[in-house]
Amino acid sequence: SNELATGLTLSTSYSLSFTITPNMTQAGWGSIAHVTTGGNCCGYGQRSPAIWFIPNTRNLYVVDGHPSNGNDEVCSGSERPTLEKDITYLIEVVSDPDSTTLLVDGVTRCHDARAGDREVLHDVQVYFSDPWHSPADAEVSDVIMTGLLLSSPPPSPPPRAPAVPLTSGTFKLSRSNELATG
Repeated sequence: SNELATGLTLSTSYSLSFTITPNMTQAGWGSIAHVTTGGNCCGYGQRSPAIWFIPNTRNLYVVDGHPSNGNDEVCSGSERPTLEKDITYLIEVVSDPDSTTLLVDGVTRCHDARAGDREVLHDVQVYFSDPWHSPADAEVSDVIMTGLLLSSPPPSPPPRAPAVPLTSGTFKLSRSNELATG
């Protein structure tokens, strides 16, 4: 398996951050991260968020779905950040009920409005890389997710857990990342 965590409950405001050092480009989609309630696409919760390199590039393709569009791209066209080979970057996807923001090394690269209709997601899995695409040729470390809820189903208002480190050390993306579950 390439799940870093499973069985999580994700609030309507969350963030995913990690450092990445890209290597070579590849012919197909290069999967980096995929947070899902199950399956690849395109219902709400199946890409919350999901991140790839576009084929033959190191351009980030970031999707953060919501109930109105489970496959809503965060950055499009020339907004998509291009990462250079052998340079380490901090990537952050920050989502709240009304918007999603992509930051690279602390600088906002894209900000996309959302319909404000997000719902709490249950039984969430976190993949680095996902089982539906080839893994990106990159090394990843310091994976942290915020917005995980302490209970399932959540009381109102839901208590927030602190940031949860999902990894320690650096690892190369592969089809068999067996780092942590729980």
